[in-house]
Amino acid sequence: MKNKSILTALALGALCGVATQGASGAASSGADTLIVAGQVMGLMPVTENIIAQPSDTVLLAADTVAVDTVAVDSVAALDPTVQRVMARINSSEHAAEYRAGIIPHIARHSADYAWRLLDNGSEGFLMVDKGAMTVTLFDRYGAVQKRFPIACARNYGDKRRSGDNRTPEGFFSVQGVYNSTGWLYHGAPHQFGPRFIRIKTPVTMSVGIHGTAAPGSIGGRRSHGCIRTLNKNILELAPLVKAGMPVIIVAGPRDVQVNRSEGRSTVWVPSTPTSAKPDGSSAKKTGIKKTGARKARR
Repeated sequence: MKNKSILTALALGALCGVATQGASGAASSGADTLIVAGQVMGLMPVTENIIAQPSDTVLLAADTVAVDTVAVDSVAALDPTVQRVMARINSSEHAAEYRAGIIPHIARHSADYAWRLLDNGSEGFLMVDKGAMTVTLFDRYGAVQKRFPIACARNYGDKRRSGDNRTPEGFFSVQGVYNSTGWLYHGAPHQFGPRFIRIKTPVTMSVGIHGTAAPGSIGGRRSHGCIRTLNKNILELAPLVKAGMPVIIVAGPRDVQVNRSEGRSTVWVPSTPTSAKPDGSSAKKTGIKKTGARKARR
């Protein structure tokens, strides 16, 4: 009974926005393990030429999303790794901002990703959703700053090798931001648009978020691996992105199917509080629920 009471108290503490553990301590991998290797944080841009992938990219007009305060339900709260993430958030002087953002939702599906975001010193982070076909810039607290439509790789599944025409999935970082106005692809100009945000991955350094000479490709699986967006949108996004900024690339349903057929696991996290999981369920059904600010403080 004593152990049960302790667990119940911890669950209620995380649910109600009360820190039940100290804010210090190293990030734990916990039950949610990072399947795709490749966190490369804090890298500075390099000056060598990029071996870029084919032309791609078009993003929608920026939109901002108001996210209600969230709390982790009792099931998620009993997961020690989620507990630690929520305890750290709740003990922060910016707890309200964190709880109103996407990071608690990410924690429910991957505490490891949430820890990395909390530990990173960048002004924000990027998330590419291959299912929703969007790229989103969040501030450091997980509030939406920009969101644009994209095109990504024609082939489904996680990138396994250079030249497989797939967009990588996992937790990565920005290598650098480049003026790609004069770049050629197989002799053709303007294929990368005016800017190229290079993403550091363990498989290749050729993948990035960039503009495009084919705006009609946006919304489709059309690229050789890169993430395309409209030129006007990459010009809006690029100045806000810095070297070392985290980049999370999330699989879509067919990507998950391909990964499974190849015997590979997939780490999935939501890009919005109501994002549909690859199995068709929503974030709300898997343990994150919206709650008013008053309830969160009780």
